[in-house]
Amino acid sequence: MKYILKTLIDFMFYLLGLGILCIAFLFIIGLYNLDFKYLFMISAPAEKITAAVIIIGILNCIISILFFFGVGYLREAVKAFMEKKIFQLKTVLYFKRSGIYLSSCATLGFISRSLAIIYLRVDNNGSGFGLGYSSLLIFMLICGLCFILISHVLKESVALKEENDLTI
Repeated sequence: MKYILKTLIDFMFYLLGLGILCIAFLFIIGLYNLDFKYLFMISAPAEKITAAVIIIGILNCIISILFFFGVGYLREAVKAFMEKKIFQLKTVLYFKRSGIYLSSCATLGFISRSLAIIYLRVDNNGSGFGLGYSSLLIFMLICGLCFILISHVLKESVALKEENDLTI
């Protein structure tokens, strides 16, 4: 079971890495041509480039990068668990950072989607605040907060383990 989890997280990490490479490639092409319309059109589809499209596009790129880092730290935490390095401060740090990044992604996702609905007139049924997208953002926020909670529990456990090791 734990190998399936590690494989899925690794797969998602590398898939997100490809997405980040595509964003970086489009950014480099935009710098070369001094035209970022392709990057913004991928990030925030619209008929013409406006300030709202640029802001939403930048937010969506930031969300992608933060999600990549969140999954990366979760990957390291799972790797530490598999190596039985549970009660170490490094594992606590991995969970805490993963939780912070995932919670930030969800929060920025709500902001980005709200801006898209308000300024780009994105419909509420399919690609707006539909039940699926909202549920996904709420679930991501819950997961992020759970990882932060797990990091606090593990931090207390590390402190108790160190105290126990000193008494023996």
